[in-house]
Amino acid sequence: MSGAPHLADQHAEALTLLEAALASKPQRNGDAFTAATQALSRYREAVIAAQAERPAPGDRDRLSKLSAVIALVIAGHYPLGATQWDDIDKARGWFVELAPGT
Repeated sequence: MSGAPHLADQHAEALTLLEAALASKPQRNGDAFTAATQALSRYREAVIAAQAERPAPGDRDRLSKLSAVIALVIAGHYPLGATQWDDIDKARGWFVELAPGT
């Protein structure tokens, strides 16, 4: 993917913010979830742009997994019941696997 250093920086920022949201458990820090969601969304937009510039096999799967991560973080921000910390932690693991160059 072109722009890999830029993508790596955005990935690292989003991961840091996601970990900050997880660090607040068992309390849910709405500001931390908002920041994480925004950073994940910016990263997703950058990935889409990079994939459009230089398509590669597996792009669609990577984008689907990234969308799932974002969905789980949003669900943690606005839970229908108790915050599902285990699911958000799983999403963090999936996001780590989506680092540029992996």
